[in-house]
Amino acid sequence: MGRLSEYEKFYQRYGMPAITVQLCWSALPIDTEIKNRVLNNLGELRDLRTAWYFPQDNESIDYLDAKKENLRVGSVAADLDLVPRHKGRIEEWVEKIRCERTNLIFPAYALPNSEYLLLDGNHRAVAAAICETLPVTLHILKGKVSKGVLPDLWRWEP
Repeated sequence: MGRLSEYEKFYQRYGMPAITVQLCWSALPIDTEIKNRVLNNLGELRDLRTAWYFPQDNESIDYLDAKKENLRVGSVAADLDLVPRHKGRIEEWVEKIRCERTNLIFPAYALPNSEYLLLDGNHRAVAAAICETLPVTLHILKGKVSKGVLPDLWRWEP
């Protein structure tokens, strides 16, 4: 058996059912580029896009609603009431991160303009921003920007 490609390693770590967003693995070629990026700057962590949308009130939170926008980690960290359904879990992660040194690694998808969409770990990323925990590492898929790969990507399709 040969060496695993970076994509195969990524899939082994994050493949179904690990990643909870609707990533269509079969739409990505096996030679999809994977890169690692260590974030040492709190601003970079806060700029990551989450799979959560604004506003999260009684209106639709359907990702296809053009009024909705992916919340950034920093926005949620500054106001947990933006995501009331997730507040308790974020607070649990804050306590965990404060109590023990945690190696934080997140899968992400590369967006245009050097932005990244978290594929998993939204609660932990927000907690890390609240605790100002650095560094964090991103394992980044650099695939095509298409809603066929990930429904959220329709916003960034060329």
